[in-house]
Amino acid sequence: VRPMHMAESMSSAYCDPVLIKDGTMCQLYRVSRAGKYFIIKTAKGESGVYADLIRREYELSIALSHPYIVSVFTFEEVTPVGAGIVMEYIDGYTLTEFLAQNPSGKLRRRAVDQLLDAVAYLHKKGIVHNDLKPDNILISRVDNTLKIIDFGLSDKDAYFLYKGLGFTPKYASPELLSHQQTDCRSDIYSLGLIARDIFGKRYIRVWKKASSEQRGRRYANVEQMKRALTTGRNIA
Repeated sequence: VRPMHMAESMSSAYCDPVLIKDGTMCQLYRVSRAGKYFIIKTAKGESGVYADLIRREYELSIALSHPYIVSVFTFEEVTPVGAGIVMEYIDGYTLTEFLAQNPSGKLRRRAVDQLLDAVAYLHKKGIVHNDLKPDNILISRVDNTLKIIDFGLSDKDAYFLYKGLGFTPKYASPELLSHQQTDCRSDIYSLGLIARDIFGKRYIRVWKKASSEQRGRRYANVEQMKRALTTGRNIA
């Protein structure tokens, strides 16, 4: 029989790491601790740039608290997979996988409403996500709750040095592609393209306005986009 302090130490350690995503800049591992799953996000390889991004992502996201944004708990220097961010594990699908199941119109609208609520919260915090795309949006298998993940390219200040390293061009705004300064309308451009994926021909005027190539023609904020979705006039 082990002394109590030894048993507590062993049960609190992260164990059984499983690589679930091998990205360009980072790796995600599912680990267990005291019978519960967590995700540890680590920098890939020995790059100091990637390690800086991981540390910055933690500093940016640790203060966030929203039901539709993945929860971040701590930054651990020593884990079975190296230094990294410890965050909530979500048993779910990517948005692309969710849509492949042909969900009902009610579930599609619910996903968009939750996504807009989460992004509006970020913008009120002064944060631009800069990498909104289906792969960074998860839908829980249990109750279809949406969660935004991955804040590695998010901005809360004039920090543009590493933006070109990892965003997805298909969903990136023209200003992000040209490495110009971004604001909340950059995220709104991405939201327009995501709404197109979710709604198809429904709400066509809304998602076309949101994803206008000209920044000044887009909605000025998420609240304007939410109001447009509420009015029947914008349904094709």
